[in-house]
Amino acid sequence: METLKITGSRFKYDGLYSLSSYYNLLYDVFRTMGYDVEEWKYRNKLGPDGTTVELELFWIARRKVDNYARILINCKTLIVTMSKQQTQIDGKPVMRDKGTLELELKVAVEIDYDNKWMINPIFNQLRRIYNNVLNKPALNVIKGKAAGEMGKVDSEMKAFFNMQG
Repeated sequence: METLKITGSRFKYDGLYSLSSYYNLLYDVFRTMGYDVEEWKYRNKLGPDGTTVELELFWIARRKVDNYARILINCKTLIVTMSKQQTQIDGKPVMRDKGTLELELKVAVEIDYDNKWMINPIFNQLRRIYNNVLNKPALNVIKGKAAGEMGKVDSEMKAFFNMQG
């Protein structure tokens, strides 16, 4: 398998939000776009009183393009100085999460993800020619699509926090 790294994005938000709503929206955005989402890491650091003060989530979202290529989006969420705070919504008191949340996205295209072409040196050389000559235009289209899809995820999450794109 070969991974073609494309681009990434990162933003921070400091304030009040609903962690469960954030988590659900991020998951739903990926699933709506046809991605399988796998949680690779979940780290929860507790404070002296037993409440979460720092949280790190790492997801990998994959979407098969064809039998040779798939799009991969690495999604890392880090929340620091986390606490609960009461606020008013529509005149009613509600508890919200407060802290600095950082979302980092990195997109890549994995080619020959099943390693079908890596089984012997001749196929491996053919794969290189195929990628660099015959399949190059198609790979460029897939790379553009992958960057656009990562941009959609980024925009949806910024909209969640009412941030400017």
